[in-house]
Amino acid sequence: MRVVVFSPADTFTESTLPGLSSDDRVVVVCWAGSTEREGVTIVQLRRNKLADSLARTAGRNVLLRTLLRVSPLDPGVVFWRAVRGCEAVLREVGEADLLVAAERDGGYATWKTMRRLARSGRRQAAVSGYPAARAAVERLR
Repeated sequence: MRVVVFSPADTFTESTLPGLSSDDRVVVVCWAGSTEREGVTIVQLRRNKLADSLARTAGRNVLLRTLLRVSPLDPGVVFWRAVRGCEAVLREVGEADLLVAAERDGGYATWKTMRRLARSGRRQAAVSGYPAARAAVERLR
């Protein structure tokens, strides 16, 4: 089984999906994280420095945070654009059996990826959160 986890903050650990065997492949798509994990492939995306700077500034004020969420510089939108522009991620998504949205910003990327695949006639299993991912892994076995 191939699982792609959209986790901008890289919250994935081996214990989050205990139902996977050594034959299964997990790909974690994130901004940054450790690249040294057994049985896990990490795809690190390039960050947008302007969007990061604005997100840090907006994080200090409720009104600015709300405005950022409805703008093209929303962290979820920025993550999705980085995913869409990375050939390695698109190749992994094409071969995946399950997509997992580990976090809110990863959820937007998963949803947009699902819509893109549906337009091309391909249906893909996707879930939001690790508890749902564990249940999906058991169901897909």
